[in-house]
Amino acid sequence: MTVSYLACRSEATFNHAEALRRSADRKAMSELVAQVILNGDCIWLRAGTPLQIAGDAENPLYVKVAPLNETVTFVTYRRFMQK
Repeated sequence: MTVSYLACRSEATFNHAEALRRSADRKAMSELVAQVILNGDCIWLRAGTPLQIAGDAENPLYVKVAPLNETVTFVTYRRFMQK
């Protein structure tokens, strides 16, 4: 990862988080992020986290990734992957 960013198990959850981020409703965004991280639906990937690409997401802007040595995949922005 080139920047620290959210990654979610489902594309729908990631889409929802992104929609709230774009809406500039900081309170709703903070509440959602706290809830999905506590539920294990999403994780915060820090810049420099080594990841393997696990496949394409439905949205061409997204990619499915897995932390190294993990089998669980998450969806995040493709542009944040190191090349």
